[in-house]
Amino acid sequence: MARLRAIDALRRFPVLGLRTNIPFLIRLLEHPQFVGARIDTGFLDRDGGDLRTGGATEPPAPALAVAAMHGRRPRSRANAPGRRQRRRIPSSHWRTGEADVHAR
Repeated sequence: MARLRAIDALRRFPVLGLRTNIPFLIRLLEHPQFVGARIDTGFLDRDGGDLRTGGATEPPAPALAVAAMHGRRPRSRANAPGRRQRRRIPSSHWRTGEADVHAR
């Protein structure tokens, strides 16, 4: 049961723009020796090459749609033209409540 939930979670976890070991982990969890609990500490040394081969998987369609829309979001109201910006305090200053004190 836990193995199937792990496979499902890995398949639902989209990572865009980076190579991950998610396809390798899915192949490992689906391997007949893993399913049958017949692996040992030398398993990856013996059979790991077969698990490492395989192309990258295509992200799910909803993940591609979100990625496409990410660049098209409207600007936030905080950065709208004509909106007054707050005064930013440099990170080298401390705010004491009474006055700004410069940290040295």
